[in-house]
Amino acid sequence: MSSLEHTSVPAWARGRRSRTAAASPREGGNRHLLVGVGTAGRAQVAAWEDAADVPAEVVLADTAADVGLDAALAAPHVGVRIRIAAPVGDCLQLRAAAVTAGVEDDELELRPTGHGPISLYCSHCSAVTNVEAAVDDVVACRGCGRELLVYYHVSRNTGRFLGFQHDAERIPGTEVS
Repeated sequence: MSSLEHTSVPAWARGRRSRTAAASPREGGNRHLLVGVGTAGRAQVAAWEDAADVPAEVVLADTAADVGLDAALAAPHVGVRIRIAAPVGDCLQLRAAAVTAGVEDDELELRPTGHGPISLYCSHCSAVTNVEAAVDDVVACRGCGRELLVYYHVSRNTGRFLGFQHDAERIPGTEVS
């Protein structure tokens, strides 16, 4: 089992049972961007919208790929606070898009609404596999077929977990019976 003491995986994205939210964005801001993915995400956005005291732009989608966060952040975004409610894998992808666009962590709130599939980057062939998995699971790479360990590292720029061959140190033909 990996130690998550020193990890780039946010606390709210750890494990299948993770349901805690990241810290809320700093109060203030002149507008909110509310993003909901899936049914539970839509329900959370409705609650945020009811409580909003500043103008809010709402984006609802079935998957993170459908959100188009890049377009929503293309205009200058000084004072915007972004709230995202989605499965963990989608939260990581959308957080990466926001960070890449220049949004700071204290301007983001991420509310996981379930685990869902994550994106796993293969360090051997660079393929990305979308899979239902958690840290320390072993899954097959869709590119090279290697059995990859889901490592406790997530790229802030892509929202993908790192995967590498789980038995790379094993020398073929030396197995003990």
